[in-house]
Amino acid sequence: MAFATSNELLINGNFAKTIFNFIPKASLLIYIDADYDAILSRGSVDESIDFIQFQRKFYSELARKFDAIVIDTSNKTKAKVNQSILQYVTNISQ
Repeated sequence: MAFATSNELLINGNFAKTIFNFIPKASLLIYIDADYDAILSRGSVDESIDFIQFQRKFYSELARKFDAIVIDTSNKTKAKVNQSILQYVTNISQ
């Protein structure tokens, strides 16, 4: 909706704040990111580069807002990403 309306401020609106209240405070949030070239190399992409860049910016802002763990997967294998996630989850649960 934010992209369709070109409203990057939607993330700070009342609707978003209401939705965010449903996220438990003790949640572990992980943002899995990749640059556009990496996304393209992984298969067909039906979205424009503008849409992907907007989404990445939007989700990066959410990650900052919620102090999420950010994993850039642009140059990582699936196994390495999985290992990173497991490491974060294991460290949090100890």
